[in-house]
Amino acid sequence: MLERGILRSDIRDIKDDGEIIEEYLDDSPYPSFLVFGLARQEPLHTLVAYSESDERLYVITAYQPDNQHFETDHVTPRRKS
Repeated sequence: MLERGILRSDIRDIKDDGEIIEEYLDDSPYPSFLVFGLARQEPLHTLVAYSESDERLYVITAYQPDNQHFETDHVTPRRKS
């Protein structure tokens, strides 16, 4: 994430104030969630997995959504033509 210019504080901001936009409840070993939020006024997606048994949140990846894959709201996936 650091190579993408995403800071740990950005991830904390998204964790605290973000919106779950997709759920992957069948993921293993833990269900995962795609979270959208703003970090330093820029859109950010963070994929996290949550272990209910030990109440841990694991950050899988974080990236800035692009207009090729998402609509301008940065939440709605673009339909493939």
